[in-house]
This record gives sequence, C-alpha cells and structure tokens, in this order.
Amino acid sequence: AERDGDALVVGAGCNVNWASFPPELAATATACNQEAGHEVDRDALLTAFLVGLESLLGASDEVVGEYRSRLATLGRRVRGL
Repeated sequence: AERDGDALVVGAGCNVNWASFPPELAATATACNQEAGHEVDRDALLTAFLVGLESLLGASDEVVGEYRSRLATLGRRVRGL
C-alpha cells in the first residue's frame, strides 16, 4: 500500500490457476486452484474479494491494526531478490 495525498493506493496479486511454478518459486509459491484442489472461477473470486474489501473500507483503523498484527516482517530487515 502507498499513500498519495489523501488517497491510499493498494495493490494485490493473486495466483489463481497455475499448474506449477518455476523451480525458484516452487517451494514457497501457491495458487488458489492448488489450495482448493480444483480450478477457481476468476470472476467469482474477484467478486468475493471486492465484497470483502468493501466491508473493510469503513473500518480503516481496525484494518490497519489487524494487518500490522499479521505482518511477519514488521521490524525485521528484508532484502529484495
């Protein structure tokens, strides 16, 4: 997420239907179909995501606290690939 003036810009990525990943990602990456055990309908997934996101928009203070509590890297040094 990035703040731009009064706006918050959020980017999200999701691997939906992947048969496999390149060797350098295979140990750490996953996709919705691999977790569900079947192909995932992209339109249904997007709809569910947007409905969930809409329910969070009015509770930004609570969302920030919840998000921070789940961050594995908060306060830790990280490096890019």
